[in-house]
Amino acid sequence: MAVIPIRYRDRVLGAVHLADREKSRLPRARVEAIESLTPLIGEAVHRFNLEEEIQRDREGQKVMNDLLRLSLQDLPREEMLRRGLGLILSVPWLALDPRGALYVAEGDPPAWKLRVHLGFPGEGPGPRGQLPPGQCLCGRAAQEPGFHEGEGRESGAHACLPLVSSEGILGLAVLYGSDGLRGEGRRGEFLRAAAGILAGTLKQKWDEEKIRDSERELRALSFQLLDAQELERKRIARELHDGIGQILAAAKFGVERVAQQLGEGGDPAVIQTLDSTVRMIRNAVEEVRRISTDLRPAILDDLGLLATVGWLVREFESIYSGIGVERWLEAEEKEIPGPLKIVLYRVLQEALNNAAKHSRAERIFLSLKTSPGGIELTVEDRGKGFEAETCRRGLGLASMKERVELSGGRFHLESTIGRGTVIRAVWPAQKEVEK
Repeated sequence: MAVIPIRYRDRVLGAVHLADREKSRLPRARVEAIESLTPLIGEAVHRFNLEEEIQRDREGQKVMNDLLRLSLQDLPREEMLRRGLGLILSVPWLALDPRGALYVAEGDPPAWKLRVHLGFPGEGPGPRGQLPPGQCLCGRAAQEPGFHEGEGRESGAHACLPLVSSEGILGLAVLYGSDGLRGEGRRGEFLRAAAGILAGTLKQKWDEEKIRDSERELRALSFQLLDAQELERKRIARELHDGIGQILAAAKFGVERVAQQLGEGGDPAVIQTLDSTVRMIRNAVEEVRRISTDLRPAILDDLGLLATVGWLVREFESIYSGIGVERWLEAEEKEIPGPLKIVLYRVLQEALNNAAKHSRAERIFLSLKTSPGGIELTVEDRGKGFEAETCRRGLGLASMKERVELSGGRFHLESTIGRGTVIRAVWPAQKEVEK
C-alpha cells in the first residue's frame, strides 16, 4: 500500500491511497506514475474547492441582499421576520434543518414571545410560545449576547443566536442542524451577520410602529380639537340664535308696537326714527342668523347632511347667480357616520367657496356617494384651473386636507390650467372616526 499526498503549492489537499491485493509491494514505476499526476489532481481539487467557495459566497451575498431589501418593504413585523428566517434556512451550505423560530422581546421588563416559527407543528417550540429567561439554552442566550451552542445532539443540536442592536437584545433566533451547530468558521460568521441585519430591520420596524402610533395619537388629538371647535361653534350658534336673536326680535316687536301706537298723529320725525330703528334691528337679526348659520347650520343637526347639502347648494346659487351646481347624491343618511357629517359639510362648503372665488366656472359638479368601498365626495369645476404642483396652497385647501386626513380619509386634488379642478375626498368603508 502507498499513500501519495495531493498538494497544491505548499498545501496538502488530500491523499491517494494505493493498494495491490496480489503483491505486498507496489511497483515503483506505478507509484511514480501516480505521483506525476498528483499536481494535476491538486490543481483540479483546488479549482473545485474555489468554485464551491465562490458559489457559497454568491448564495450568502444574495441572502444578505434579500435580508437588507426586507427593511425597505412595507411589511408587517411578523411577516418580515418570517421571510427573514426562511431566507436563512434556505442557504444550502449552512446545512440547517428546515425548521427554526424567532422570539421577540416585548414589554418592560421584556418577555420573550414566540412570533415566528417554521417547520414546527401547532404553536411551535417552547412552553406556550414564551421563553423562561435563564432556565434553558435559549433563555440564557436571551440574556447574554453571543452564539450559544447546544450540548450534545439533543433537539437536533440547536443553537440560539441573539438579535443584538444598539439598544440591546431585541430578539432571538433558534436554529437546528443535524450535524451540530458551532459558532466558529464561515457558518458562524454568516449567521452572526444575518442576525445583525435582522436586528437592524427589527429595530427599524419597531421605530416605524412607534412613529405610526405617535401619528395616530396626534391625529386623534387633532381631531378631538376640531371636534371641540365644532361643539363650541354649535354652542355659540345656539346662544346667538336663542339669546341675542330672540332679544333683537323682541326689541323689533317693541319698537314696531310703539310706532303703531303713535299712529298718524304722532311726530313724523319720531316715527321716521322708529322706522329706521326697526330696519337696523331687522338687519341685525339677519346678521345674527347669518353668523349663526356660518358657525353651525342648525339644519345639519335637525334634518341631517343630505338636507343640508341641498340647502347649501340653494344658498350658493342665490349668492352666485351666474354659477349653476349639478349634484348627484347617491347616499343614504344612515350610511354616513355622525362625526363625519360636519367634516363633509365643511369640505363641501370650502370647495364651493374656492370654486366661486377662483375658478371662473359657470357650472360646478357635486357628487356624494357611498359604496362597499367607502364614502366619496367629489367637487369638480370646468374653470380656469391652476398648476397643482407649483401653486402655493392657501388656508382653504390646507384646512380641507387636514379635516379629511384627521377623520381617517384621503384627500386628492387635481387641477390643469384651462381644464378646471377636481377635489376628491374618500373615506374607507367602516372607518370609524377617531375621537
